[in-house]
Amino acid sequence: MGLSAKELEESLLALPLEERARLVDRLIGSLEAAPSATWYESWDQEIASRIEARGKGDLQVNEGKAVVDKLWKSLEE
Repeated sequence: MGLSAKELEESLLALPLEERARLVDRLIGSLEAAPSATWYESWDQEIASRIEARGKGDLQVNEGKAVVDKLWKSLEE
């Protein structure tokens, strides 16, 4: 069985700053390598699902935003 989202987040945040930056570069690179139409379609679907989830009061949407905020903050340090 794989890691939960929380466990994955904790393990990623435990990485040294350089490793986190390298991981972010690879993830962004993988998005850039994807065909634009596919990437934009996926993005639009993700946004639509988050809007729907937020409308239903799904707290995981807010937790996901917190994860992204933490990642950006850690990269700025």
